[in-house]
Amino acid sequence: MPAVRKEKGCIEYLPAGDIDTGLHMQVLDEHCVTILDRWESLEALISHLRSTHILDYREKVKDLVDHVSVKVLSVLN
Repeated sequence: MPAVRKEKGCIEYLPAGDIDTGLHMQVLDEHCVTILDRWESLEALISHLRSTHILDYREKVKDLVDHVSVKVLSVLN
């Protein structure tokens, strides 16, 4: 995480996991980790995803990770 937080354009980078809230619409997945991150631009995010340390990390954990998905969100006005 420290290397990511030092990347140009990184505003925020936080790992998060599900907690049981008792809300009926919640779908819990104890095996899922979500990374919440904010970037100054889409270009900064793309640069992050292509960075050497992220590619190295993916290689190290490939046998532990079932799948990876990315959602790129924008605030609706």
